[in-house]
Amino acid sequence: MQLYLVLAIGPVSTLVIVMFGVFLNNQRLNDVRDLLRAEMKVLESHMQLNHSEMLQRFGDLDNRMTRIENHFKLN
Repeated sequence: MQLYLVLAIGPVSTLVIVMFGVFLNNQRLNDVRDLLRAEMKVLESHMQLNHSEMLQRFGDLDNRMTRIENHFKLN
């Protein structure tokens, strides 16, 4: 009887330990995923700010070029 109990406990305990490890690893992956999403949102906001600044500068350059063209009558 004891032999059957030992033979049953070994694989079951191993399975429980492996399942616990898989659960912990999955939780860590979810934490990393959430961290990456937060970082991406920060980067996206910086990119939008830089994009707006670039568009504004291109608009300023276009206005300058238009004034120069009008001054020298290059149109």
